[in-house]
This record gives sequence, C-alpha cells and structure tokens, in this order.
Amino acid sequence: MVYDEILQFLGQQNFALTNVSGANFHVLANQEGGETLFCVPMRSGDGKYVSESLLNTLCFQALRNYPSRNILFILVTDDVERDKHLAQMVGINLWIVDERERNLRIYENQPDDFYGLKYGLYQTITQSFEAKKQAVLGKKNIPVVTIVLIAINVIWFIILALKGDVTNAGYMASMGASYGPYVFEKFQFWRLITSMFMHFGIMHLMGNMVYLFLAGLSLERVIGHWKYLALYFMAGFGASLISTAFYYMRGSDVVSAGASGAIYGLIGAVVVLTFKNRGRTSRGSMWIRIGIVLMFLFYSNFMNTRVDAVAHIAGFGLGILLMIALSAIGGKEKKSEKS
Repeated sequence: MVYDEILQFLGQQNFALTNVSGANFHVLANQEGGETLFCVPMRSGDGKYVSESLLNTLCFQALRNYPSRNILFILVTDDVERDKHLAQMVGINLWIVDERERNLRIYENQPDDFYGLKYGLYQTITQSFEAKKQAVLGKKNIPVVTIVLIAINVIWFIILALKGDVTNAGYMASMGASYGPYVFEKFQFWRLITSMFMHFGIMHLMGNMVYLFLAGLSLERVIGHWKYLALYFMAGFGASLISTAFYYMRGSDVVSAGASGAIYGLIGAVVVLTFKNRGRTSRGSMWIRIGIVLMFLFYSNFMNTRVDAVAHIAGFGLGILLMIALSAIGGKEKKSEKS
C-alpha cells in the first residue's frame, strides 16, 4: 500500500516513530538544524475518515509545544474530492496523496516543500505505481528512445562511411554537417539537426554512443520517453546553433557534426535530477556522480583539442535549463488548484 511506502520513505529520511500523548496515528520525528520536525502520515478510507477536529487536536493539542510550521500531515485518501477541504484548514500543513491515481496533491495555501521532502515523496508514490503497472503488464521500462537514437546514429554512420570519407570535413559538409556560411547565408538550418547524427570517424561515433547510452539509460526512465526526446532534440539543436553561430561570427572555417551537444544536454539534466533527488541519495553517492560528470567534462573538453567545446558547454547549460523548466511544468501539472 502507498501508506506503507510513505512510512518506509520517511524512515529513509531519518524520521523515526515517537510517542506523542493523545495521538492515535504514526507520528514520526526528525532533527533538522536544531529543530524537531514532525511528519504524520494518515489514511482516510474504508469507513475511517480524518476530520477537521482530529487534525486540530493533533496539531494544536498533542503537538502544541512545537510550531505548526514544523508539522506536516500526509493524508492518503481514496477520495480526494471528499477530503480536499482538509487542506484548506488555517495553520495546518497538509499534503494529500491520491491513493487511486498515485499522485501527490499540494494545494495553493500549502507549503510547496517541507524541508526537501517533496521530490522524494513524489518519486516514491509515482515510481512505485509505475513499477507495479509494468509488472502487471509484464513489460520492462525499456529506454526505447535511447536505443532508437543509437541505432539511427550507427546506421547513418555506416551509410556515410560507405559513400565517402567521414573524416573529411568537405565531404561531411556536403552530406549535411553544420557549416556557418551554409546555415546563415544559404539559410540551411536543417543542418543543425542532420549534423546531430553525423560523426567524424568510428572513435567519434563510439565515444558518443557510449555516453548517450550511459546518460540516457536512467534519464529516459525517470522523465519519460517524450520529455526525454524533446530534451535531446532541443539541447542538441540549441547547442549546434550556438556553436555554429560562434565560429561563423569569428570567421573560423569550422565544420561541426556529432551528437555530443545533445548528450551534454542529457548530462546537464542528470545533474539537475541528482541535486533534486539528494533527499533520497546519500551525499557521498551524489558527489561521486557529480564528480564523474565533471571528470568527463574536463577530459573531453581540455584533453582533446579537436572537440567542439562550445557545443559541449552550450548543450550542458541548455540541459540544465530545460530540465529545470520541465520539472517546473511537471510540478504545476501535479499541483491542484485551490477550490
């Protein structure tokens, strides 16, 4: 049950059961910055319902020695319409968990976060649902988009290699690589897309495909196929545009190709999710992941003089911004309007 999963999640965040006189529910406490925080998971359904008087008793009597801002009630309900009025109570922090749809509902008058618990709690609720749904369907959450993107890159590389020299800039430009004068003087903006699927040699292809697989494997599963695909193309297109414009304005005769701008966008998105998910990940593990990313950034941009560092930096920055935007849009979609 989702109620038990929430209890388990709170336990992972160092919330422990505590004895509170007059409380007939699980009251979990934690110490944060010298203050005592309380989370009170409750369930409404199966003939047992949470009332306003009960919440008032718990918040203002049983826990009267603690400020109400440090107390969060998490109501798991099988009927949101019946119980959503409880989230309108003054002076009480209450988030509602829709047991049927496996969704976290935070109303306008409620805190948008509670000491960093929001993201982890939301992931606990929704990912558990997705895992169970996949088990019922008998399907694994396969990163289809990542696999298709890798296949397209490999197949197109083989076709180009059979027709000519993929290490030759002139040949690659004739086949669709990004080149400033063609893009901005002949308005061939389609090159900003086609160049994302072209690579200067087998090592260039293999390196990018390995990093695409590593970055995309978990990211696609977390944010979903369509958001992942949109992020990939927007970061790749933006990185290609910025890089091409940079070298064109400098008068540099540079032909650009490769999926690295889009891949760096994925890496930027992974960094954002790593920080957002820090409540469910140990600090050591988090910094190890960030360290690996930074080492990769340093090595690929400063140890290899032939890489397009502008595209890499642009893609990385765009990935961060796009992931923040996608997270904000997702949060607004999940947040209920005040009734």
